[in-house]
Order: sequence, then structure tokens, then C-alpha cells
Amino acid sequence: MEGDEALFIVRAGDGEIVAVGRAFDHPQRDVPAGSLGAFEHLARAGLIKGDFTGTAGGLGTTHGILGTNLPESAVADVGFYFDHADNLNGYVSSDSVLFDGQYGHYLTVGWQDPASNVLPVGAFLTPREALQVDEKFDDARPAYGSIRAFKSARHSNCLTSDTAASAAYAVGYGSEACGLAFIVGM
Repeated sequence: MEGDEALFIVRAGDGEIVAVGRAFDHPQRDVPAGSLGAFEHLARAGLIKGDFTGTAGGLGTTHGILGTNLPESAVADVGFYFDHADNLNGYVSSDSVLFDGQYGHYLTVGWQDPASNVLPVGAFLTPREALQVDEKFDDARPAYGSIRAFKSARHSNCLTSDTAASAAYAVGYGSEACGLAFIVGM
């Protein structure tokens, strides 16, 4: 499409490439390229269900609205959001929210306060639940692999440490304290 700028690749569970596309660039949106437009593109391609606007809501450039410009999950007020590490090559170093390492594009799954103008980045899993997801699909290490937790600047009480080598899920904490980032690459 005209004005396209952010290339993304969608892979099936077995790693097979099922779609290659570009996220829509909307002039009324000042969030990172592809953050909202990617879902519009995926829906138009028939890869996900939904009808997404690809543009920010009326409360500002980072106003995500679940079911309108972002997909919502079966869990109330929990949705999905694509992001990219700020560095052009996707590598993160000395960040207050993300552990050091290669991220590229990643899918954030998180709770969203319906009254706010922010994206769904809030905690919705207990540390034990987050560990179970990480164990089942990755390496059970919150600072490494393709599934990563966020540091305490975003989600306090999720991890035992913000030091990658010693970070573990704080499974003794019984309330929602974690959201997760699923690294999709590029």
C-alpha cells in the first residue's frame, strides 16, 4: 500500500512463513510504525479475526482501544500490542523496562486500563502463571529466550531481580504482577 514503511513477517507455529507485508503508515498516528497498523494488515489478509482501524484513538498518539485498533483477548481488558526496541538494530542495552538483548519486533500481551490512553502493557498474570507460559513455550528464564518478562520499572513483584543472570519469576507472589513480551524478530 502507498505509504507503507514497516516490514513484518508472520510465521506459523512450525516456523513456515505464511505472510509478508508492510504495516500501514497513518499520518494521524505518531506511534512506532506498525504498532497499530500491523493488526489492520493482518486482519485484511485474513490471518487474524477482527476489523482494526490502524490508527490511534482520540486520547492521543498511544491510545490503544481493544477491539478497535488492537486485538483483545478472552481475558477482560487484556490485549496485544506490537513494539520494536528503540535501537534501529533491535538490540536493547541498559533499559529500565527491558532486559539487555536482541528484541527486534515483539508482541506485548498485557492488561489495559479502559479509562487510560496507554497501550496494553499492564500486569495480568501472576508470576507463577507467567513462569508456566515461559516453561511451556520457551526456556523458563524471564530475561532470556523468545518470551521475556519486564523489569520492575514496569511490573513490580513479577521477578526476584532486575539482573538478568539471577532473575526468576517471584512465584510466591500471588497477585497479577506480570505481562510478557513475545519476540517475533526483525
